[in-house]
Amino acid sequence: MMHDKNSPDPGGGVSFGSVCAPPFAITQAIAGQSASKMQTAPHRSSSLLPQWEPSLDPHEHTVVVRPCHEGGDRVKLPPFMNRGALLAVVVVGTSVVHATSCYAADADRGLEVAGQVGFGTTFDESNVLGPGIGARVGYASESGLYIGLLGLAHFGSHDEFEPEVEHYSESLRLELGYAIEIYPLELRPSFRVGVARVTTARDVDGRFSSPDVGVGATLLVRLSGPFVGFDTEARYFPRAVDNGDNAYVITTAAVYAVGGYRF
Repeated sequence: MMHDKNSPDPGGGVSFGSVCAPPFAITQAIAGQSASKMQTAPHRSSSLLPQWEPSLDPHEHTVVVRPCHEGGDRVKLPPFMNRGALLAVVVVGTSVVHATSCYAADADRGLEVAGQVGFGTTFDESNVLGPGIGARVGYASESGLYIGLLGLAHFGSHDEFEPEVEHYSESLRLELGYAIEIYPLELRPSFRVGVARVTTARDVDGRFSSPDVGVGATLLVRLSGPFVGFDTEARYFPRAVDNGDNAYVITTAAVYAVGGYRF
């Protein structure tokens, strides 16, 4: 059916001269010789879609786009935006929006369990971290907030000439984080606080407990349930190691490989 260009299209679409067609007909207009020769597309588009009128300028070799309603401003695309380039922009843009929308709709939230293995070091003469393993369990909310528990056991180190003198540690901490998603990646910075048990011959007690405060970041690649990634953190033990002559506090840095599943 033909419609006058001054009357609104009841289906909401794109106007080619005196003919209205759905938005995908824009690409047909670009490929054709003249917008006035376009046939009306068989399908009606949603009335919620904006209405645009593309036409070909034979003198400037440019594509002119303006709203279907009268009085709309005319916008000229630059000459370098040829038919092929414009079509590619439309296709790529549509694909990106579709993929992002699908991921946002299907983003998995819920209980998460994971294991990790890695290595850490302390900035003093006795490394109470070294190789280590850990486990974490937590919950990720729809808003991106994450709360969980993180347990670590590090096998530490020993003195070079006294292998029986060992230094190691274990810890259990609460983790509060926020997920930043860039599909299929998820970056989750977090604050971690809890308690650590440290064993070292450098302290007069040989073993002690200390508050364990740290910050970390977890980078994950999600595979629709399973995930893999890396975790890195820096920690501070406020309780000083004291051997009677001098004392120092423990600060650490560590990195881990992480693998787990979100239900």
